[in-house]
Amino acid sequence: MTVPRRFALRYPSWSPSGNRIAFVANGGSGPIYDMPRRGGRVRALSGRSTPVGALDPTWRRVAYTGSGGGLFVTDFPFGHPRRLTSGHYFDLPGSWSPDGRWIAFARRPTANASAGLFVVSAGGRKVRRIVPAPTD
Repeated sequence: MTVPRRFALRYPSWSPSGNRIAFVANGGSGPIYDMPRRGGRVRALSGRSTPVGALDPTWRRVAYTGSGGGLFVTDFPFGHPRRLTSGHYFDLPGSWSPDGRWIAFARRPTANASAGLFVVSAGGRKVRRIVPAPTD
């Protein structure tokens, strides 16, 4: 399987062993794929119904933006979603901390506004602003 060139690739993530790289194709709306770090055969890790976003360092959880704009986490590839952030924001997952305890993400008040940088605990209990949006 190859990924068509017209697909926008997002959310690259190293495998726990460092031998493979996972990514999301089709601009963030397609399945999660992985491939050897030096190139080669691409394989699908999930179906289209799996939420796509940032995989944790163990590849067991994925953080993603829900339809309402909040940040969610679910077991990968299938699980029950848990909402991590609340409010009327558009939160975009960035990456997990190496220990899997925190998720860095961009927060926008609306989909087209400038973003600030935040972190949230993987359990969703603590949200901390690191860099405010330019309009803050």
